[in-house]
Amino acid sequence: MKRVVLAFAALILVGAGGTLLWSHHRSAAAETARVEVIGVAPMLVENLLTYNSDTVDEDLAHAAEGASGTFQDRFAEFGSKTVAPQSKEQGISTKARVVDVGVLSAAADRAELLLFVDQITTSIARPAPASTSSRVEVTLDRVDGTWLVSAMTPV
Repeated sequence: MKRVVLAFAALILVGAGGTLLWSHHRSAAAETARVEVIGVAPMLVENLLTYNSDTVDEDLAHAAEGASGTFQDRFAEFGSKTVAPQSKEQGISTKARVVDVGVLSAAADRAELLLFVDQITTSIARPAPASTSSRVEVTLDRVDGTWLVSAMTPV
């Protein structure tokens, strides 16, 4: 009977130890992801929201490289059918700058963030720079070891 109790107690201790190790590993992976996305998200979002009327096609194509999945497809389509034609016709250029980043959640391969963005826009009709501030919720997924934007929603 003592052996059964000791074996059962050992089994519980091994299970608890394994759970603690797994929990620690998961927590460490989330913290690593948190640090990584804080470093990369501003550049990705700035690229997505910045373009010059003279180079808009190249700017949007470059920005789409930082996106993934259906978001990348929708971004490329909206850029080519709406943003680029308007930018060329009206001389619209915009420069985005992320001024702050907050991590809403982070796991090893996915993170959700809130970014505060300032944008300066010029156009033929309004050559004086106009400044706007906004917030966007952004989801980043790690794809083949690289963080990419998989969703971006203004809030």
